[in-house]
Amino acid sequence: MNLAAGYIAQTLQTHDELVAARVNEHRRNAADRRADRAEQAARAARSGLLRRLAALWHDGRTASTMRPAH
Repeated sequence: MNLAAGYIAQTLQTHDELVAARVNEHRRNAADRRADRAEQAARAARSGLLRRLAALWHDGRTASTMRPAH
């Protein structure tokens, strides 16, 4: 009987470890996706600012003479 109980306990522990590993992998993947989205947003913001400044430079204006965007 003790062997059966030990086998069941080990099986449950192994299952719990597998579930925990799967959950951690999902969390890690979600964190990676969030980081990628933040990086893309930052890249887009930098790109937008650079394009705006390039357009000003092309028009012969400076940032100090530019009208605020809001």
